Amino acid sequence: MKMFLFNAVLGIFFIANEANGSKVFNLIAIDKGIVVAPFHSTTAHYRQCFSICSLNPKCLSFDHSYTSDIGECSFYDVGVAVFNQTTKFQEKIGSKYHSIHMATDCADWYRLGHRENGVYEVHLLSKYKRRVYCHMGAAEGGWMAFQRRFDGSVQFIGRNWEEFKNGFGNPEGEYYLGNELLHLLTTSEDYDYLVEARSYGQASSARRKLIHKVHIESEEEDYKIQYRLEDISEDYGGATSYGTLMRGCRFSTFDHDRDTAPDQNCGQLYGGWWHAWCHDVAMNGHYSHTETPVSPASGIIWRDWRGHGETLKNSLLMIRRSSFKQ
Repeated sequence: MKMFLFNAVLGIFFIANEANGSKVFNLIAIDKGIVVAPFHSTTAHYRQCFSICSLNPKCLSFDHSYTSDIGECSFYDVGVAVFNQTTKFQEKIGSKYHSIHMATDCADWYRLGHRENGVYEVHLLSKYKRRVYCHMGAAEGGWMAFQRRFDGSVQFIGRNWEEFKNGFGNPEGEYYLGNELLHLLTTSEDYDYLVEARSYGQASSARRKLIHKVHIESEEEDYKIQYRLEDISEDYGGATSYGTLMRGCRFSTFDHDRDTAPDQNCGQLYGGWWHAWCHDVAMNGHYSHTETPVSPASGIIWRDWRGHGETLKNSLLMIRRSSFKQ
């Protein structure tokens, strides 16, 4: 079955029309190409381009001359997502551009009709293939977890700078996506940040906090977190100041101390985080199977909700493109 969609502004056709192996290719553009250098080019028959790209794990898209059966194939390690209208195109007369069918994040899967919470495969920034946990039920859906904790099966305390940079764990269980990807995503366009946490007490009560347009700066800036105070929304279920203290803080780990607390290494004591005064908020500390922290103020801490003396049971930290529309 073929699906057609025409974008009059870009003059781009979307036609789901070819399958080869495990990859499904869509005709994305005619007489246009993406503003990216190919990683490989060769002269081949039009249909050979599909086979070459399908058999190369690095290949996500290609273009080929439509003026003759045999012409130049150019292969790219980036692709165009189903709902991605931000990709930059340039005029390339006589060429057809194809990309694999893919979702760049949980919001794309949501728009494709998926409503179940769970692990999905995404191509972040149309390039980085990852499996992530998607929360489809919170705050209108389509949220991608960059931190997930619920049973203590993955150790967060004691992780060094490189581990928080690159990520660790497994999205089927507990995991951290990685600060470098958070930086690349949140500086590519505006992203919102959603916190969902659950306590042991009060019939396992929950709180949420939404912060709009969060940017994570580069490693050279120690993955500093930036947003405007006016972009912190009211909480779902109670007023707390989560977010006000983190603004402008650099990420800190035991081996890369960048917190603002004098004479303390917050990353060593309370886990890698955007620490201001150590444990006002610290979501990557020791996991405890009761509400009592392993050591004072050392758990999953949200001080102005549950205080220093109580650690949380679950935490889910998520991002979603600010431009998301159902």
